[in-house]
Amino acid sequence: MGVFPAGVLAQLPAVTNLTSVPGNQSLTVSWGAARDAGFYVIDITSAPKEGDGAVGDSDDRHESLDEAQGWRTGGSTVPPTTRTTIKELTNGTNYRIRVYYRKGESRSAYAWGTGTPFGPPTGLTLTSADPL
Repeated sequence: MGVFPAGVLAQLPAVTNLTSVPGNQSLTVSWGAARDAGFYVIDITSAPKEGDGAVGDSDDRHESLDEAQGWRTGGSTVPPTTRTTIKELTNGTNYRIRVYYRKGESRSAYAWGTGTPFGPPTGLTLTSADPL
């Protein structure tokens, strides 16, 4: 079971099977469908969980902050969609992801994941093969 958002008496379990697939400046995040979910919210941060500049797991989201300073929205979806791609990320940076859903006035616990976008390979040299 995940951590519940601050100040919320949570009644709903977290989504399951949260995964992230890295791409070039992106992460594609997917999860298992929650029964009767109204909509899903995906948050992302590159801030550490502990130490200098730490952002807590259940800290509030602040849209005015860069993802290195706090949680920001990575997107939202409406069932049956249980996948989204978060774009404009920095390759090689580790991101923390949290997903929750709403059902009426209730809110689920967070589900957690991580991912690190990667760019296309660099420094490659193309050579042609000798003809037979």
